[in-house]
Amino acid sequence: MSQARNFRNTFSDYVMTASNATSPAASLSASTSSVSRMTLLDLFGETFDAVQSYRTSNPTIYTGSAGVALAMWHARRSLLTNCSTCAAATAAAEPPLQLPLSGSRVAVAAAPAAAGSTDEATVLADLPAALLAAALEHARSAVKALVGPKGYSLTHGSRGGSMLDGGAGVHMTAALVLHDAAAAGSSAASLALSRERDDHVRGFLDAYPLAMDSENDEYLYGRAGYLQGAQLLNCCLGAGTVPVEVVEGVATEMLESGRELATRLRWRRADTPQPPLFYMWPHREQGEPYLGAAHGLMGILFSLLHCDLVVRQHAEDLRASLACVASHEIDCPGCSTPGGHYPTRMAVSPQDLAESKSSSKALVHWCHGAPGAVFMWCKAHQVFGDPAYLSAARRAGEVVWQLGLLKKGHGLCHGTSGNAYALLALHRATGNEAIWLHRARMFAAHISSPEGRAVYDTPDRPLSLYEGRAGALCLLADLLADDGGSAGARFPAFELP
Repeated sequence: MSQARNFRNTFSDYVMTASNATSPAASLSASTSSVSRMTLLDLFGETFDAVQSYRTSNPTIYTGSAGVALAMWHARRSLLTNCSTCAAATAAAEPPLQLPLSGSRVAVAAAPAAAGSTDEATVLADLPAALLAAALEHARSAVKALVGPKGYSLTHGSRGGSMLDGGAGVHMTAALVLHDAAAAGSSAASLALSRERDDHVRGFLDAYPLAMDSENDEYLYGRAGYLQGAQLLNCCLGAGTVPVEVVEGVATEMLESGRELATRLRWRRADTPQPPLFYMWPHREQGEPYLGAAHGLMGILFSLLHCDLVVRQHAEDLRASLACVASHEIDCPGCSTPGGHYPTRMAVSPQDLAESKSSSKALVHWCHGAPGAVFMWCKAHQVFGDPAYLSAARRAGEVVWQLGLLKKGHGLCHGTSGNAYALLALHRATGNEAIWLHRARMFAAHISSPEGRAVYDTPDRPLSLYEGRAGALCLLADLLADDGGSAGARFPAFELP
């Protein structure tokens, strides 16, 4: 079953030698040399040209215009922050941008072609301006769609408070893009762009009551995503952009919701205690107890672990819930290393657990399975320092490496790019072990291989962020960093900078 879902990984793994074992510089060189910067830059330009042409009436981050805007914003920010060649070339070549005010159409140029060029700086110099222009156009397109016929359902009711698939995320994206546009624009435009940004911060805050009223606590549609969006705005626009009472209010509601449902849970397993937090989706009262990052406990815990109040006051509940997740770890069909795999649903009875262990179904996606577990365990290790959490992340990472070249495309949710980000998270969490960076870059190389190109059009929305090539655009930008993606790479709209 696993082979039907993924390509066989035939890449050579990282080889430890006497020189790269003792020298950090040699280790970094060895882990990045297998995929050249110009190869990545060629693929980046090709991907940019495809993604920026995406037009849709869907305004969301997950598969719509806001996702393309966020990808362009992420790529530009990554290149300017982590690629010194790009930053220097841009500073030397570019006066303040003359960006259009609200309602004006942006002229988006194609990415400068890297093929045949021997001057990397020339190729990189014009990229930030092109990325920002594209981000601004797609962000405003998403905002415009919110007031259209399909927009009502995204700004009212349960989806209004969703970061990935609702109006809150559209406003968050617009605020992020406009913030950087104001910083890059001429003085004449900067004030107007800043005011436009502030309007969208207010739009995100207006969705707070909708998030609080939602029956979902999970990441894709519910409160966990809104909480992470609030934290992202505070990271990028400044502390207090989203008031602390909003952040803590959402986190507290998530805890109370999980505790209340746990008190009504009929836990029938004797091998592990009942968790203090329990959640179901798509309907809190009648849903399924999902485990993964998109809809289940992994994504909820990942988001809560970013909230200082929760960590300070509720560490015991967090750790007990992490122990419950750990009790679901099983061997993965088709994987040569033990453990590291997780079923899609929590097991509340011995029968559920037995079915999980006997299943031949292996989903190795951010949304379900080992990749989401990697992020959760790495964050738990960062917060609590427990080496058992890092060991669990390593085992899940082995599953990602062996079975993570997916046939569903190159997006973030259930694609190769999202899985590469899990490997990059492990690289940072392990103190920059070169093997994980090497493996992530091999996944990027697969995107441009004949196998990888064959699935470009497989997703329903092949150019979108969470299903398609906009996710790959972010990954490629992160890997163009001076350190090959070692320190600054972050899974868009999930990991914080």
